[in-house]
Amino acid sequence: MRARGDLAEYALAIRSFSRNARLFIVHVIGMDTVHGTSLVLVNLYFLAVGLPIEFIGLRLLLGGIAGAIFSVPAGFVSDRIGRKWSFIIGDGAGAALYLITIFSVAEGVLLATGMLAAISFGSIIARKRRRRKRRRAAETAIDRVVGAWHETLDTLTEADLADLSALTSAEVGESVRHRLGEPVAAHATRLGAAANVALFSSGSTIDTAAADDVWHEHDELKRSIRASLGLRPRLRMMLRTAPRRRRP
Repeated sequence: MRARGDLAEYALAIRSFSRNARLFIVHVIGMDTVHGTSLVLVNLYFLAVGLPIEFIGLRLLLGGIAGAIFSVPAGFVSDRIGRKWSFIIGDGAGAALYLITIFSVAEGVLLATGMLAAISFGSIIARKRRRRKRRRAAETAIDRVVGAWHETLDTLTEADLADLSALTSAEVGESVRHRLGEPVAAHATRLGAAANVALFSSGSTIDTAAADDVWHEHDELKRSIRASLGLRPRLRMMLRTAPRRRRP
């Protein structure tokens, strides 16, 4: 009964999301399903059609190298064309690459599709790194503190929490405590309090050192999140990006 109630509550929350946010949820579900199954099934398919295990290992190796090399250029392209079109182009290209993979047994073609697919993963990681770098390098210490709070909200969304942007910092802390436990909630509460001071206290004096401390708190929050999650949720968190909102 409780499971039904949770599902109904979740469905009601989804209806309140914007169209782009709902599309993002569909994107995440599809991406997790495709990539979670393909890592196993595609390699079993390769073995079934007679490809040697050494070739499968080489394909995985080259894919990792390609993703590392092209992640930064892909991030620049994503910043230029926008996150929405990055998802559309990436998903479309990924679907085409999987179709080619399924209908081909030519080793050269399979190596190329593996490397191109890895580049799309690298672009996601690069976008997140550039987002963090932009917020941490904001012009004023106050903007850096607010940026750390926005990065925290995005990190929590990527850790599979619902959109928290409409909640107060206290409500965010309670939601985090319910889903991820007290250690993560303690970090989120302190980050929210620092953001409140930066945004709403007219007499606040926040210097560079204080902003650095807030970003250190954010780093501790990310470590606590990873410690509270299993391997597969951590991988999903790494490959997700929060929906783009009108904030730095």
